Amino acid sequence: MRPAPSPHPRRRAAQADYEKATAQLVSVSDQWSQLKKIASRTPDQEQQYQQLSDALAKANQALNDYYARLYKLFGQGSEANKQVADVKGSAETLRDQIAHTPRTVALYTVLTADRYSVLVIADNAMVAREYAIPQKDLNQKVAAFQKVLRDPRSDPRPLAQDLYRILIGPIQADLDQAHAQTLVWSLDGVLRYIPMAALYDGKHYLVAKYGFVSITPASNRPSR
Repeated sequence: MRPAPSPHPRRRAAQADYEKATAQLVSVSDQWSQLKKIASRTPDQEQQYQQLSDALAKANQALNDYYARLYKLFGQGSEANKQVADVKGSAETLRDQIAHTPRTVALYTVLTADRYSVLVIADNAMVAREYAIPQKDLNQKVAAFQKVLRDPRSDPRPLAQDLYRILIGPIQADLDQAHAQTLVWSLDGVLRYIPMAALYDGKHYLVAKYGFVSITPASNRPSR
């Protein structure tokens, strides 16, 4: 199997810095939410609340940096601006829709020429994860997976595990922090043809770990 191409060094460094800064974002968001509910916080609680608020503010700024990178990946110009605005609006709509649904995480996927991106939306946290893979290679993997699923003589697990590594691997830690039980997927492009429940982590199929809801990007875009 051909390895995924390495991103430009500056992009790779920026992505690594972002991932490091947001590694615990989902759990930080949960702690912040619990502290916010306390009407009269102790001095120690107030200090922690302010520290967590600062961490979330920095993460939101980092998310804006991600949108700037996405603008470049979309090719820049007015059409790219519109696409980024659609992603932002749809992600915010998803956040509102799951706001009062415990243990639910929304996943807004975006495919570009050289990578798979996904916005992980959980409670007050929204974090971007990426996996570098040419779109042609991803299309081939999806087609091969569909083919093996149609053949009762074939074992789908190797391909299911390969796709798990690409699609779930970058977000597994976030899902664990959120104690996710239900995943709400907004699937882009060829991802709409993958039965996500059939992905395999090496021991279990994904359906054994999560409930699933799938929507198309157009169905959750806010009206203009």
